[in-house]
Amino acid sequence: MTSTIDNHGSNSKHKNLHDYHSHYDMEHAHMHSWTVCEYILLFLAWIIVIVIPVFWFCIFRTVRDYQRAIIFRLGKSGRREAGPGVFALNPLTDVIKVIDLRIETCNLEPQSMMSKDTVTVTVDAVCFMKVIDPIKAVLEIDNYRTAFINFSATTLRSVIGTYDLQALLSERDEINKKIQRIIEDE
Repeated sequence: MTSTIDNHGSNSKHKNLHDYHSHYDMEHAHMHSWTVCEYILLFLAWIIVIVIPVFWFCIFRTVRDYQRAIIFRLGKSGRREAGPGVFALNPLTDVIKVIDLRIETCNLEPQSMMSKDTVTVTVDAVCFMKVIDPIKAVLEIDNYRTAFINFSATTLRSVIGTYDLQALLSERDEINKKIQRIIEDE
């Protein structure tokens, strides 16, 4: 093995102290220069350090006793409801829809309708709604509250149209039961 000797009598592989022009050159001569991959990894590490703690605030969700949650993972429903209580979500892939299971009241605005004997009557109503199956309420109907109000108003108009004015005034309980039966069957 041969090595070249420079004019100072030392190996050319090792530099002597007097070969450096300044003390700064000597300190930084063996410094590591960063590659593009190392910069990318450093950037990704900082992103993870910043983003992960933020996700901790979004991971856990609470649903109350009178609510149920339908969780969609990547657009698909798990076909089961979550709740009540605390459960974990993946904020990147999960979307949650919370449904209230309590009885809700809906006011039907006063409407002018024709009775069987072609008398115009103005009728308003109060309807009570309760979600029994939250999965069907979310997956099968676009907006179940609006659908219920519209269905109730349509049922009210169709039932009122089968009675004459005399029956409307005297048989209110029977009419209420008939409307209730039709709405509950649907």
